[in-house]
Amino acid sequence: MALHLTLKEADARELCRQTMLRAYDRFHQVTPATNRRVWLLAILYDVLRSGFRPSRRGQNGGNPELLEYAVEVQSCAHPGSPLFDRLSQRDLNRALQGLPEELRDALLLVDVQELRYEDVARVLHVTTERVRCRVSRARALMRAALQQSVRRARARE
Repeated sequence: MALHLTLKEADARELCRQTMLRAYDRFHQVTPATNRRVWLLAILYDVLRSGFRPSRRGQNGGNPELLEYAVEVQSCAHPGSPLFDRLSQRDLNRALQGLPEELRDALLLVDVQELRYEDVARVLHVTTERVRCRVSRARALMRAALQQSVRRARARE
């Protein structure tokens, strides 16, 4: 998840290091009922919110699986269709980076990390309804950005 958020390997390593240090300091909070994945993600986002910005997010990298995810989630196309063939990893990265940070974070946690809305709400310290709204808005913006990329690709042909 850190690499999705920072898009730079060195920044992701530093984010993980700071997250683990904070988790070690807070380990006394863990109970047998604690969902440790959600707990660690909440700490990771706390580190991000508390000023972690060693470099600008979104300069390179990205997860190749996100291309297929974005197309499937938005019901824009399926592998083998002309739309799918026209999209590139760069188009997807551009669309993701074009999202406001709060929308991108909610979308990645729900659709890539496959967390429940309730867990995402705990990680981001917002209501479940706010998470649903952010994910819906992010999906709509992703759909529009990917469709715009396809229109540009068609115009170049």
